[in-house]
Amino acid sequence: MSKMPARGRDVTSRDTFLDALAKRQPVSAAVGKLQNPLVGDVWYVDHTNGSDSNTGYSWDEALATITQAHTNATTNNNDYIVVRDSLNYGSTSLTISKSQLHIIGEAYLANPYYPEKTSIYQGTAGDTPMFNITGGSNEIAGFVIDSRWTSATRTGAGSKVNLAAVILDGDSGGFAGGYNWIHNCRFPVWYGKTGIDIVGGSYNVIEDCDFEDFSTYCGIYMNAAVRNPTHNVVRRCTFKNVKYGIEHAIGTTPQEHMYIDNYMSRANTGAIYLGTGSTSQRHVVKGLYVSGVTAANVFKGLSACATIANCTTNYATTVADVWGNDGPLVA
Repeated sequence: MSKMPARGRDVTSRDTFLDALAKRQPVSAAVGKLQNPLVGDVWYVDHTNGSDSNTGYSWDEALATITQAHTNATTNNNDYIVVRDSLNYGSTSLTISKSQLHIIGEAYLANPYYPEKTSIYQGTAGDTPMFNITGGSNEIAGFVIDSRWTSATRTGAGSKVNLAAVILDGDSGGFAGGYNWIHNCRFPVWYGKTGIDIVGGSYNVIEDCDFEDFSTYCGIYMNAAVRNPTHNVVRRCTFKNVKYGIEHAIGTTPQEHMYIDNYMSRANTGAIYLGTGSTSQRHVVKGLYVSGVTAANVFKGLSACATIANCTTNYATTVADVWGNDGPLVA
């Protein structure tokens, strides 16, 4: 994981911010220099004290919304959008159509170990995601993403599409909508629907996130029924009280996702639902701890998928280090 600033640092100025990010950009081994500028422009967002008529160049001149910061930012420039305090977006969806943007909660940037994160939520009923990410190589980190309106349902024609808190919507196998990094976020509730829906795009990484109370659908949905996303990674995530931790839609081609070191508790129907389409999905599952889930319910899908061994054979999926309450299910 990229190095973050020391515990307790207060990110209050561009100089401090640049110092905090000094070692985030990887160096190209081929040419021995930075692949892209270390940091482009830094945009500050303060919903309480900012104004979208400000420059956004400092906390004193902070913008009021991520939408305005996104409008101001330059695509493919490694621009950073730093967000302070909670943001209520009503029923509005934040569309991130640009690439190489880093949208980060200030509290996380100052101290990645601090349990509280910047809250972004919808306070008004609607059927839109909080983030609709169509660009590529973006970073979302340090947020609690949830709904706070009283209705317990989203209508949305009964599908998971547009009912997720975050939608990754790019072309399968292409750069657009791929290579995004969502990490250190908490999804406490999206009123029974889905935390992250990967509609299209590949090589996205979701790590160190918590998904809670998605009892109707799942924490993460690999939506192969739309554009067959492939080669995505889910690592070190926690799923609690979900219908499925990770669910795959019906797909006809291999998806080849990697699920590494995840924890699933009270996955009410199954830990990972492999779908009813392709029998050669070639996933890798390594390091999975399940609590309150029997061996027969770790993987669900085809009728022949009654045991972990069956799923390994029928889905050409590599499985290792799966543990339950009473010990190893797969060594």
